[in-house]
Amino acid sequence: MSESLPRRKADSTEIAVAFDIERRGDTLYIKLAGEADLFGSSKLRQAIVKNMDGVSRIIFDLGELNFADSYFLRLLIRLRKRLGGVSSVKVKNVRPNIKRIFEVTGLDKVFM
Repeated sequence: MSESLPRRKADSTEIAVAFDIERRGDTLYIKLAGEADLFGSSKLRQAIVKNMDGVSRIIFDLGELNFADSYFLRLLIRLRKRLGGVSSVKVKNVRPNIKRIFEVTGLDKVFM
């Protein structure tokens, strides 16, 4: 399943994150692009929840993600709690500016 969302214009509140969700067995692979902020993270969460039946692991590819805020980090934490596993949620291909957010919050040890 793929779902792409429109990019946000400077004077708009449209969602600025695009994502592709693929399921392989009990794992969701989610590729993100753009900006995972309050609005984008909320829409992403809705799409993930629709696809979570029987899922025990989620892997996020952040190679094309330019921005993430605390709402995105909160989403990762909530997903990890819901799945209940130490390595149930992981991120990969993290750009340096996004990696810094994980390092500052200490979440690099949890999700990377």
